[in-house]
Amino acid sequence: MTSDQFPKLMPATYRWQTSKTNSRTIERRAIGTEAWVGIKDENYKGQYDLFLNTTLRVQVESTKTPLSLASLKKAVTTVLVELRFEHPESAGTAVWDDQGPLLQYTPPESAEDALSWAEAAIELWFTVKTGFEVRKEIGRRRKEPGSVFSGHAKSLTVHLVADVPSEHAPLVPGATVDVLMHMNHIFWDGISARMFVGSLLRKLQTELSDNQKPKQLDWGRETKNISQPILDAAKVDVTSLGKDFEDAREEFLQSLMAFANSWAMDLKVDVGAPSTEFRTFTAAESRAIIQAVKARLGPGYTISHLGQAATALALLKANPIPEDVSGIPSIIMPLPVNGRRFLKDEYVQGQYGACQAGAVVQFRDARSFLVDDDEKSAVISMLAKGCRISKEQYDYWLSKPFQMAVNISKDNFLASFLSANPQEASSKAVPVFISDGVNDRFIPGNIIDSTTNKTIMTVDNVAFFTDSYMPGLLVRMESWKGVTSIGLSYNDGTFTAEQAVTLLKYIMGYMLVFTQ
Repeated sequence: MTSDQFPKLMPATYRWQTSKTNSRTIERRAIGTEAWVGIKDENYKGQYDLFLNTTLRVQVESTKTPLSLASLKKAVTTVLVELRFEHPESAGTAVWDDQGPLLQYTPPESAEDALSWAEAAIELWFTVKTGFEVRKEIGRRRKEPGSVFSGHAKSLTVHLVADVPSEHAPLVPGATVDVLMHMNHIFWDGISARMFVGSLLRKLQTELSDNQKPKQLDWGRETKNISQPILDAAKVDVTSLGKDFEDAREEFLQSLMAFANSWAMDLKVDVGAPSTEFRTFTAAESRAIIQAVKARLGPGYTISHLGQAATALALLKANPIPEDVSGIPSIIMPLPVNGRRFLKDEYVQGQYGACQAGAVVQFRDARSFLVDDDEKSAVISMLAKGCRISKEQYDYWLSKPFQMAVNISKDNFLASFLSANPQEASSKAVPVFISDGVNDRFIPGNIIDSTTNKTIMTVDNVAFFTDSYMPGLLVRMESWKGVTSIGLSYNDGTFTAEQAVTLLKYIMGYMLVFTQ
C-alpha cells in the first residue's frame, strides 16, 4: 500500500467546531476506532455496541428514600444530569454525511430539558430476567422490522433490571438490581465505559444518602468539559511523523492482512442475535494463576500473556489442523489495546471516548503448538512459549511512541474501505483475546450511606461485553474483587452456546494447568 492511500493525520480536521446547521451544536469528524465502528449501516444494526452489567445487592431495609426501581430511577436521573455536565459525550448523538460519521453535542436549553433527557435515557425492567437476558431481548428487538432500535445513534441507555412485580415494589435486603449500561461504541471504549459507570455509582451513593439540593448547572458551559480530540491529546506531534511511522503502519497492515489466512474456527453463516457466555475462576484459582505466571516466567509477565497463549491452544484443541492442510498455517490475533498510555499526562485519567491503540500477536507455524493434554509438562512448556511470544509482540508494538497514531491511520483507512466495499460474512473466525484488566480500578465495590456509614448496596459483579451481528469470536478477560472471569461474545446464528462454553472451558483449563 502507498502512503497516498492514507491521508495525513491533521488535528484540525478532527476538532470540535460549531455545526453549520445549528449554532448551538458542536461537532467533530469521527476518527480512528470511531470511524470504523461508526460505519453507518453497521452502527444502525448495533454492531459493536458495548454493554456493562453491574449487579447491585441490597443490604439495608431503607435509606433516605425506600429503595425501589422507581426511586432508583429518580436518583439515577439526577446523577445522569450531573454526569452530562461533567462528560457531555454521554448525551452525544451521531449523524452521517458523505464523509462518514460526525459526533455532535447540543447543550440542553434548560435544566428541565436536561432532566427530560436523563429520564428518557433510563429504562426500567421489572422482570425475572437478568441484565444479560435483557441484553438478548434488546438484540431481538433491534432485528424486528421497523424497530425503534433501528438507527440508534445516541450515546447511551441505562437499563435498571430487578425481579419485582412493579417499579414501586420495595427492594428488600438480598434483592439484586442489574444496572445494564448500553453504549454506542462510537462514543465509548471499554475503559471509558467503566470510568463512566464508576462515576455513576459514586454519585448514586451521594444521592441515596445525602439530603442535598440538586446542583445548579450553567448549561452551555459544559462544552468545555468534553474530551479533547484524540490527536490534540496525543503525546506525539502527528503532523511531524515521517518514514519510520509509515514503515510501522505498513508492517502493521501487512500483519492484519495476514489475519485473513489465520487458522480459525469454522462458523455457520446465518443471521442471529448477539450472545455472550461467561465463566469464572474461583478467587483461589485466580490468585494461583497470577502467582504461577510470575513464578514460572518472571515479574514482567502477566495473566494476560497466559490468557493469550491459552486461547491459541484452545483454538487448536477445538479445531485441530488436519494433516492434509497444505502450507504452514499460523494463528494471527489482532487486538485492541487501551491507548491512554500514548496521551499527554493531563489526559490519561480523564479521556473518555474511544481511545485505542492496537497490536498483533502471531503464533507462526501453528502445528508446532499442537500438544497432548495428557502430557502436563509439555502443555506447561507450550503455554510458557506462547506467553513469551505474546509478551514479545505486545512489547514490540506498544514500544512505538506513535503506535496509537498507526492504529488511527489504519482505522481511518479501514472505515473508508469498508464503507465503499461491504464485505461478505466469513465462515471462519479467530477467537480474538482481549484483556480488560482490573475493574476495581474504576468501579467502587460498595454503595455506602455517608450519614450512617452503612452499606446500602454491594457491587456483586461487573461484566463487560459487546454485540456482534456478524460472525466473530471475542474473548475478554477481566477481574472483580480478586476473581478473574472470561467472556466469549459471538452471534448465535454462527456459533452455539455449547460451542462457546466448550471453548471457554478449554481456555480456562489450560490456564489452570499452568498452576500445577
